Amino acid sequence: MAHFEKQPDMLARPFDIAQIGLTCVLGYADFRFADCGWRKAYPKLDAFHEKMLARPSVKVSLPPPADRRTLP
Repeated sequence: MAHFEKQPDMLARPFDIAQIGLTCVLGYADFRFADCGWRKAYPKLDAFHEKMLARPSVKVSLPPPADRRTLP
């Protein structure tokens, strides 16, 4: 994450496979490590991820939220 935080050109260029991969990694970080604080530690990545989550093509690929009532 530190590497990409220092790459503003990569975060701002037209949507490509590297950004798709980064969006997936950040989504996984939210899913698996929700309390790790990456969003505060890497504000540029946070802004990038929020921008990607607003894209219709990304929105349709998001998994549904977990129903925590059914978890043990």
